[in-house]
Amino acid sequence: MLTRRLSARAYGPWPNRAAAHHFLTALATDPAALTDPPAPPLDAAAGHNWLQQHGLAPLAYRWSRSQPLWHSLSQTLAPAYYNNQTATALRQHQLHRLLTGLAAHNIPTLLLKGGALSLTVYPDPALRPMGDVDLWLDRADLPQAWQVAEQVGYHSRGLWAGPEALPERLTQVDFYTPPPEMCLEYHWDLISRPQLTGHLPLTAWWERRRTVVWQGISVQMPDPSAMLLHLCLHQMYQHGGEMRFIWLYDIDRLIRGGANYFLTPDDWETVRQEANQAGILPGVQTALRAAAAWFNTPLPAAATPLLDETPSAAQQAQLQAALSHGAGPANKSWQEIREQPAWTDRLTIIRTKLFPPPAYIRQRYHLQHTWQIPFYYPWRWLKMVYIILTGKKG
Repeated sequence: MLTRRLSARAYGPWPNRAAAHHFLTALATDPAALTDPPAPPLDAAAGHNWLQQHGLAPLAYRWSRSQPLWHSLSQTLAPAYYNNQTATALRQHQLHRLLTGLAAHNIPTLLLKGGALSLTVYPDPALRPMGDVDLWLDRADLPQAWQVAEQVGYHSRGLWAGPEALPERLTQVDFYTPPPEMCLEYHWDLISRPQLTGHLPLTAWWERRRTVVWQGISVQMPDPSAMLLHLCLHQMYQHGGEMRFIWLYDIDRLIRGGANYFLTPDDWETVRQEANQAGILPGVQTALRAAAAWFNTPLPAAATPLLDETPSAAQQAQLQAALSHGAGPANKSWQEIREQPAWTDRLTIIRTKLFPPPAYIRQRYHLQHTWQIPFYYPWRWLKMVYIILTGKKG
């Protein structure tokens, strides 16, 4: 039932689920091996927008170049690939500077999600669009890591004066570069849902970390089993089962594996045990089944015990609660507020969202003059109302 709920979202430009499935399956297949390539969407503009929305446009461009029927749409997708290629080069340059600076201060970090996968299981990093770079570190290293981020050009938009000003409830802090804006997220916990905080085997994940040599530096990241658990956790619990196909494609790529980064039978057993112990078994099962349903992800025999295990009623209820909150911006904020244990914490969140510091307003909305700041508070509130009413970011 949960897989059907996750999958029963709009099919974008495709007339039905079968057509969308045909395309996504082809996208995950070597074009040379295709015997029945899908037809392009009838509405090219809608197809382009849908691919952009789901983070698949660069990937679709690379795939469609060899498909004669897709020539027209392929031409419209070309800028998405080449723009992302440029953005990836800038992001990697900034990441290299940041990791070099952190290493110089002996601050260990693990590269997470798309950043790590683009270096290990994607044939070309430019195929994986990223809104931000995620680094996992020890909370005790945050003060020095904060300084390193500022030294290489990031800022926190003035929302927090420094690490000492962060509320206890936070599990991450975001930094930004000046336009063209790039986002960096420092994480010291990998889930913000209080019901799961403390239940993840973070120490084991950290101890099993892998090292990849990239552009002359050592980059650490979770091992494939921890990576798979985190990808499922991120989509199903952090984002309420949000149906963004690039996230399912990440899972597909990881399961198909790279030359030196892939899941072994022992890894699958580790995933089963740790998913069960952390209480996220049904979320992991749902994400894996959704990847298989949409991309024909080749789930190996070693995954069968994981998929066949029956989740407990408490685990099912935990996932149902995450899915019921939905993934819209308003729902995420409401979820964050209602899950705080004390009213003082809830009021702090509300106050911060309604009345962030003037420096944050100026940096967030790229204002040139101080006199503009007071006018952007009402604009911010009106935008919040719009988001609540429409579910869109605007």
